[in-house]
Amino acid sequence: MLIKKKSSKSLTKEQMADLLRSRIGERCIYFENVTILHGLIKDCWEDKEEVILALEVLSAVGLGKPGTRLTLSSGWNDMLVTKNHLHAYQPDWHLFFHPNLIEKVLSTAADNATNPNSNERFVNVMDAILVSLEKLGDE
Repeated sequence: MLIKKKSSKSLTKEQMADLLRSRIGERCIYFENVTILHGLIKDCWEDKEEVILALEVLSAVGLGKPGTRLTLSSGWNDMLVTKNHLHAYQPDWHLFFHPNLIEKVLSTAADNATNPNSNERFVNVMDAILVSLEKLGDE
């Protein structure tokens, strides 16, 4: 886990749903396990039990295949929603929305795109995420 779990209890489901719907059309960095992608939130659906997001993978040198679509879901009680971060604890995925973090990840991925060592490429991009989070916090 990148960030200590803290409660989104100060937000109601309706407020979290409004915040998530407001993200439609926004770029983000998606992180899960050993996958880091540049994405665009295409849609959001919610019901009593869970939220579902449609994520389109965007073109980014060194990250993923553009045009792919992912469907992300999480139960309401398994999510942390803040201004610049969405973390679904089960399954464990993150969306980062801070523009500076996005640009740092994209530039790091591009700088490392020709590195033949895939582990080094991943570690360098992951380091860009962690350094950005340290500087920017989890607003």
